Amino acid sequence: MNSGESIGEETGLLNRGEIDVNTTNITRGLFKQKKRTEIIAQSQRELLEARAKVEEAQRSLSANTDDSNNSDIVFEDINKEKERLESAKAAVVSSVAGTLASVPIYLYQATSVPQLILDLAVISISCALFGVTFRCGLSVTDLAGFA
Repeated sequence: MNSGESIGEETGLLNRGEIDVNTTNITRGLFKQKKRTEIIAQSQRELLEARAKVEEAQRSLSANTDDSNNSDIVFEDINKEKERLESAKAAVVSSVAGTLASVPIYLYQATSVPQLILDLAVISISCALFGVTFRCGLSVTDLAGFA
């Protein structure tokens, strides 16, 4: 019986050792699971905070967009009218300057008064179109940052 008892005792020791190892593994597993649960909870909190910030930013952006759309429309209308006025000024100035510069040449070439008037009208229109085109070319250059 001695041998049976010693075998039983050894078996009991082995079982106790296995239990200690299993208990340690279970404890470690529970600790890892608890840690993962905490990490997931923290991530969910951060995600909710980020969503709240995104929603707030969207509300702010939509409020600013609504306000700026109205002012942009008014500003754009004012800008268009101002641009049209400036284009008209450029057309008049270039037409007058071009016509006055060409009068001596056409006076020399003209054979009749109607021909002189027609030639001066054509040069006046050409110079007006050139003035507007030149002004538009300068404004595009200014917008592109070349000037």
